[in-house]
Amino acid sequence: PEKALKDSLQPYEAAYLSKSLSRLFDPINLVFPMGGRNPPSNDELESIIKTISSELNVASVDPNLSLAVSKNAAKTVQLFCVKSEQLLCTQGDASQVIGPLTEGQRRNVAVVNSLYRLQQAVTK
Repeated sequence: PEKALKDSLQPYEAAYLSKSLSRLFDPINLVFPMGGRNPPSNDELESIIKTISSELNVASVDPNLSLAVSKNAAKTVQLFCVKSEQLLCTQGDASQVIGPLTEGQRRNVAVVNSLYRLQQAVTK
């Protein structure tokens, strides 16, 4: 009977997971607008982290649901990484070593720092 009950709830679980993924992707899509050139600020990064934490906390009532939402969280981190990679400056001035930091180097440092802060939060 328990398996039959869980099977009957499958469409609702799929809908929940779809909505959960949308809730996780929304803050990332907000902080990485099309054509944007800046990595997320600390406040924006905190919003992403809180969203991931909230989704995981809500799903913690069931081990299978928790696993499925964890996969969504992993997709969210992966999306963040892809969007961050798109911000990197790869032109020649990004690799110069004489003189002060160029604008491209400053942006690359900011991108790496935001990735590090996300990694620290995910580990926590």
